[in-house]
Parts: sequence; structure tokens; C-alpha cells
Amino acid sequence: MTHRLDIVKHLGMAAVTLFGALAQASCNSIDDDLSDCGIDAAVTYDLQLVTNMETELADVLGEPADAPVAAALRSHLAPIFAEHAHDLDLAFYQLAGAGLPSPTTPTPSTPSTPSTPSTTPTPAAPLYLHERHIIDARQAAYTIYLPLNRYHNLALANLADNSAVALSGTDDAATATIASATTTPHTTGLFTARLPMDVSLAEGPHAYHATLYMANSAAALVIDTTGVATQGITVSIDGTADAFTVSDSTYTYDKHITVGTQEVIATTGRQACFATVAFPSRDAATHAATRAADPNAIWTITAYVAMPDGTTTRNVINVYQPLRAACLKIIKVKMQADGSFQPVTTEVGVSTSLNWKKGGEYEV
Repeated sequence: MTHRLDIVKHLGMAAVTLFGALAQASCNSIDDDLSDCGIDAAVTYDLQLVTNMETELADVLGEPADAPVAAALRSHLAPIFAEHAHDLDLAFYQLAGAGLPSPTTPTPSTPSTPSTPSTTPTPAAPLYLHERHIIDARQAAYTIYLPLNRYHNLALANLADNSAVALSGTDDAATATIASATTTPHTTGLFTARLPMDVSLAEGPHAYHATLYMANSAAALVIDTTGVATQGITVSIDGTADAFTVSDSTYTYDKHITVGTQEVIATTGRQACFATVAFPSRDAATHAATRAADPNAIWTITAYVAMPDGTTTRNVINVYQPLRAACLKIIKVKMQADGSFQPVTTEVGVSTSLNWKKGGEYEV
């Protein structure tokens, strides 16, 4: 399904629309200065999902006994790993040599109002136009009038219904950032694209295409609890990124956030499952990334098992393979009678603390 927007109002300002019409009329004259001209740019956006989800489910949960939990996890993650966008956020930024002032440029102070020197740096690529659309499709196309200039277009999908993240810094292309606003799992698959657009010349075709790729990922812990009774299990993840800078497609890990999980309940069987959706991990191990005792861990899963005798067993699962964007990583373990985990997945290590108490660790 393709959506088209044939008339775009620049920030809802009739004055800007009128200016565009006048500029186009002016462009008809050979002797006119072409710096105030504009063109209609045709831009198409489509989502492309490249994921390992089905492969990971088959490889890690491929045994007959795993079928119920595999089906439950697939159903839980289907809305995340979907090649479909509910909403599309579009921002067009002017690059050096802009032909027109950005609409976001502050109005100069009048002579009667003393101006205070601003400490805010001038945007390297200021915002010219920002639009939001509901598309409910994998592709959308728009025709947008733009003054002759070079632009950097950022496209983001599925932000509207994801309260676990927040978009900020949108006044400048270089600072536009999606950050994990809370430690709860992301609720949508986030897709992003970067599109250079040179519309500095009036002549020639002006058709552009951007492909949006997934920026977050998913992880799941599957626990075989056969023969073990517990009072509950709580699972969280450390070592994933806290933010994503859209313009250069990079992640930051400054806040050392801990992301919670949601329990995924299978219809039958003795396997507990906890899943989360978050930004990816680093590509290699750094102690600062996870604050784990194992220096080789890239990211970690921590599980607190409440035992029937009132004690808590703490299991820290050290994962030695990165969690990559658009990918699912499933860790499979078997619970022992004391609440400790025995890894089934080979690329992990487990550190266990029995009779664990908050504020310290006690081994018995």
C-alpha cells in the first residue's frame, strides 16, 4: 500500500506556501536569481527487515519439547520483527550553503529589546521541515516542495506507540537522538534511514528513495524448571545501548542502563521464558559496558530466583557474543534444585550467588 501526499504545507504556515509559489513563478525567468527557486521532490520510503529471528528459534528451540515456548516467543515478538510501519517521522535538514533561512531560526531581537548573547551553538545542519504521518504500511511516497539547496533527510518509523523511547535534539541533524526513556522494554521495532538530497539545481529528475532498517533488537532467556519449585523469577539485562544517534547511525552506552523483561508464558511445558526488546550491545567486551565480573562478557542477563525457603538465588549469565540490531538472541539454561542455572547455550557462562541479599552476595 502506497500513500502519497501531493501538497505539503511547510510547518502549517500559509506565508511559506505563498513564498514557494512566488519563488516558482520567479524561476520561470532566465534572468532571475535561482537561489530562491524550489522544486517538487518525490521521495519514497520503504522498510526492509533483515533478521535472524526464525533461524534463532529453529536453532535454539528446535527440540519437540521446546515447541510450546518457541510458539509463545514467536507470537510475542511478531509485532516487533514486522516489516510494517504504523507511523513515519520525517525531518529535512539544510546543509551548508542554504538558499533560505531555516524556519527554526529565531527572529532577531528588536532594537528596543536588548538581546542576550546565546550560548546555544549554531546548528551544523538546521531543521527546515518536520512532518509526521500515519501510514500503516511498509512503503510510503510523498511529493514535497523544497527550496533549491542540499538536504539531509532523516526518516524514523514506529516512534508514536513506543513510550519506552524518546526523540530529542531534532533542531540539528547531528544531534537527533532516540534514547531509551525508561528501563522497560521497547514496544515497537524501530526503523531508521538517512537520505542525502541534492536539490540545488532546478533542472533534472528529483526522485529519491530511502530504505529504513531496524535499529533495536531482542533477547530472551528460556529456563527449564522441570522438578524445581520457585516463588518467582525476575530477569533483567545489562550492556545494551542507551541511545541511538540517527544521523550517523551510532549507539551510545554512557548511562549503563538495566533493561527489564516480560514473562512469555507458554501454553504447556515446564519452560519459563523472559524476553526484552532494547538497543543492541557493543560488538566487543568492555568491563564498563556491563560492569560484570567476567571481563570477556559483552552483555549480561541477571536472574533472581525466589526459593520456597525464603532465600534468593542470583544468576548472572555472561554472554560472549554481541546482541546485534534486528537480531534475536535466545539463551537457554536448566535450573537446578537450589535455583542455580546450568547453561545449555554454549556461548555463555553463569556466576551464581546462593542466599543472595540486596547490597551483598553470600555463598553457602
